[in-house]
Amino acid sequence: MTQGSTAPVFDPKREAQEHRLFIEQYLHIKLDEFRDFRILKAVYRLCQSHQAGERLPRCKKIRADHYRGLIRFMAVAMLYTDLSQNMVVANAKVNGQSYAIPAGNSFFMNKLNVCKSTLDELIKTVKRLGWYISNIRYGYYTCGTGKRHYGKNSIKRIFIGVYDLFGMGKKVRDAIKKAVAYRQRNPRKAETAKLNEMLEGEFHKFGYGKENERRYIKRKAKRELNKLENGAENASTVTNQDRHEAIIAEQLELISKGYTPQEIAAHQRGDKPIIDDIPY
Repeated sequence: MTQGSTAPVFDPKREAQEHRLFIEQYLHIKLDEFRDFRILKAVYRLCQSHQAGERLPRCKKIRADHYRGLIRFMAVAMLYTDLSQNMVVANAKVNGQSYAIPAGNSFFMNKLNVCKSTLDELIKTVKRLGWYISNIRYGYYTCGTGKRHYGKNSIKRIFIGVYDLFGMGKKVRDAIKKAVAYRQRNPRKAETAKLNEMLEGEFHKFGYGKENERRYIKRKAKRELNKLENGAENASTVTNQDRHEAIIAEQLELISKGYTPQEIAAHQRGDKPIIDDIPY
């Protein structure tokens, strides 16, 4: 009797190594050896969808180069998420020992090799899509009799529902020990229904999108208020918008007649008016 062929033995370490190499080559990013195999698989599937020309929900109208940037950003954020704390972390060495600390934007700039303005645009889009949120934090230290406040690296998180897009939601939830059952009798059906519900509509209906939108509206209202206050403050100044063109025209005319900038400034302040109406 001939002996039947045996199925290949599943080797998660070998598979994770293959996924890591593929991700590094496809996205042009450098990873270390200690990435969780479940996250590697999710990012590997993300890369495969991009390679196949597919688009994630609500991304069809995004420019191709910007969309590739989004894929690279999400890959780094996912791969450097500390599953025990559910936040993106970077390694910091203190006295020769390595510690995980909340990642700053400079971490993404170095990993992705992009400038600050490009990173800002990527973050703006992933926030609108609801994939990502960043909670601002502040710290302080005592100085004399008071406190001095300073900014700290914000807490950056990936919305757990993003992993559902690649069929890895349950495994990742188990890994971070924050599994949530949508319904007791048929959780899988409920998860699918909930995911479909979230993917309908505009950006703000998915994941962190609603919270990011609320923060954006609040910041926008504050900017508009500051703009109104600054406008009221400048309304009585010499350089207000109504007289600005006339002032510039007068300056150009006086310069053409040979007056110095100091003389022109004194004239427009009213300190030493220029009398230029002598008939010739």
